[in-house]
Amino acid sequence: INAKIITEHMVKLKKEKCVMSIVVTHVLHDAFIVADTIAMINDGKIIFDGSVEEFRASQQSLIQDFLA
Repeated sequence: INAKIITEHMVKLKKEKCVMSIVVTHVLHDAFIVADTIAMINDGKIIFDGSVEEFRASQQSLIQDFLA
């Protein structure tokens, strides 16, 4: 089993069974596929909480650095 298979199963469960998941990852590609909402934590504080589109459009420097 690899990350791609796990991601595919999570998406399938989400669509077919309305299953909610909490995923902790640094792999943005997978997060963007699975997530409805993304939260980013820095120094123990949530610095972002919103949609994938809002995350990608964020002007916060930490987020922009993470996306680069």
